[in-house]
Amino acid sequence: MEKKFKEILGKIQSAKTVGIFCHINPDADTLGSALALFLYLRKVGKGVAVYVDATHLPLHLSGVAGYDKVILGASADLDTDFLGIDLLVSMDTADEARLGKYADVFVSHPNTINIDHHISNTGYAKINLVRETSANTEIVLEVLQSLDYFETKANGKPTLICRDIAMALYIGLVADNGNFSFKSVNGNTFLIASKIMSYGLSSQDIFDVNNMLFKSLSLAKFKLQRALLNNVKFFYDNKLAVSYLTLDDFVACGNTKEGTEGLIHNLLNIDSVEIAVSFRQESIDKDGLSTFKVSFRSKGWDVNYLANQFGGGGHRMAAGAKLRGDVYEVIDLIVDKVKQLL
Repeated sequence: MEKKFKEILGKIQSAKTVGIFCHINPDADTLGSALALFLYLRKVGKGVAVYVDATHLPLHLSGVAGYDKVILGASADLDTDFLGIDLLVSMDTADEARLGKYADVFVSHPNTINIDHHISNTGYAKINLVRETSANTEIVLEVLQSLDYFETKANGKPTLICRDIAMALYIGLVADNGNFSFKSVNGNTFLIASKIMSYGLSSQDIFDVNNMLFKSLSLAKFKLQRALLNNVKFFYDNKLAVSYLTLDDFVACGNTKEGTEGLIHNLLNIDSVEIAVSFRQESIDKDGLSTFKVSFRSKGWDVNYLANQFGGGGHRMAAGAKLRGDVYEVIDLIVDKVKQLL
């Protein structure tokens, strides 16, 4: 066992209270990672809470155990004595800015652990466990198995990793690797999936997760998908597809900004497209300038490098950033930068 891993286990075992943090715009991997650790630490008698700077969580994940225990940004007081919490752990969060309102709280704390799988991770915690895997829950499973060995197996007791924990891990795993379809998947990914299933997941559970994440589509999201496809533009012999959604689109479709998750793959699935970019309008300032959240996906090109050009980051074939301007200025900026790759 590597020295850093032993140090992390020691920190978690010695802590009586633990705060776990998800990234802003929470998805299945950050929530699955956080809730899996949350559920396990409750079983061993720790005082533990999960925090995320968001007004709400993705509704389709409401069946994950612990979902209703997550403390949302609007509910948390930054005057809370976070220094009184023994240990803070961030999940699936590449840099401290992605912690939102909790960034300063986290980086100023004397005992912090950052568990993440993004190659762009900035190493902002006191201890950083960063590995490039298909999903962050892969790393969390290893942490939980090691904790569980000392809590149970070493003492001849049954495992504390239960079906609820396995479900949180599995949802994060398949959501972040596209149901085993992304190039980040390797043989070890399937071994991990098998191991997670061994903790009580049934074939019906797998069917339900697949349906929930990849086959179920609300009417509002369908309308949002249609709007995104209506706005698409192609460049460089149709190798680059760019589209966008405005605040007006969200109002017209009756959907929230979180409803855009996964829509970019409608662009990347086009046979000629090698890089897909979608961006959504987040806000408009008093000078009329908009802030856009930009998502990059590719079939092999390093879009992490592309996102870095705009102050963002992520993975080689999936990354994100934020840009300011109007729609056409943002398109021009993206098209110009992509020229460096294509």
